[in-house]
Amino acid sequence: MRSLTAIILPSLLLAACAGSPGRYGSDQPSGPCYGAPAGTYTGPQATYSCDDLTTVLVQPGVGIATATLNSGFQLRLVHHGAGVYGLQSHNFRQRGNEGVWVADGRPAVLCRVTTRSP
Repeated sequence: MRSLTAIILPSLLLAACAGSPGRYGSDQPSGPCYGAPAGTYTGPQATYSCDDLTTVLVQPGVGIATATLNSGFQLRLVHHGAGVYGLQSHNFRQRGNEGVWVADGRPAVLCRVTTRSP
């Protein structure tokens, strides 16, 4: 009986995740985690590399920044004005060619521009 449960329970969990309503593939992803199609934004942007290996892509024309953690996990950070992008637990403060990344109560980390487009 235990082996039957071990087979059925993961299958049900996988089905629940696959069938959950969402907007995957839409123009406006929902939630803080998303995957954006490559090449969809052509406006000004800057990529910052942080000392903790986080990469932050700031796209001021659409009011978002995307933080890619060193694990590969991506967060969508909302623009709050004056170069501040963030969520409740993570935020990025843009200061010219440098920035400050704060993740979930950890000490602030320095970031520097690696690429910038017009």
